[in-house]
Amino acid sequence: MTIQRKLILLFALFIFTSTPVVAVSMESNTTNTNFSEINVSINGEFVQNNFPVLNFNDEILLPLNAIADSINGAIEWNSETKTINIIKPEVTMIFAKNADYEDGIYTLGNFSNKACVHVKDFYVYTAVSNLNPGEYHYRMVLLDPDKEIVSSSEEFSVQITDDIPQLIDLTQFTNINFTKVGNHKVQIQMKVNGSFKTLYETTLLVFQD
Repeated sequence: MTIQRKLILLFALFIFTSTPVVAVSMESNTTNTNFSEINVSINGEFVQNNFPVLNFNDEILLPLNAIADSINGAIEWNSETKTINIIKPEVTMIFAKNADYEDGIYTLGNFSNKACVHVKDFYVYTAVSNLNPGEYHYRMVLLDPDKEIVSSSEEFSVQITDDIPQLIDLTQFTNINFTKVGNHKVQIQMKVNGSFKTLYETTLLVFQD
């Protein structure tokens, strides 16, 4: 089982300019003035219940890592600048059965998020925006319904700049051996603080033909 990386950066394909506005609201479950558990919602949607919270001199302290995990985000710590960077990009992921290359542009065809067990090859187009300038390392992973890895790419790197503000990737999954039917997951995982963190996943339904 192999994955061929067809494209790292191709800014001309799509341009995503939307920037999410995130607001956090809190509802306390206990009345302890020093420590309690709260519910957190972002844009009115609850992401997880029972976050531990500390009331320190009337300042509400929340576990930033836990909140980031609940929204498939990641916390990056820069010890040199003493800066915390919250990575929560906008991600678009598209499946395709074939891809052609002409005049520097890839054209995708036969879009589908379903595949029978006999399908061995398919493409995944991924666009990641709202990343701060810098170097990022990532990989693409295919999981079966039991969350076991079916195939994983090598580690790729990309340099985000003002001129190239997006990560655009076209990954070809080849010689995949589907042994289970059901919802598979394709993930883009980014390396943060030395380990890979899933920033986005989408579903590929595999069925028996």
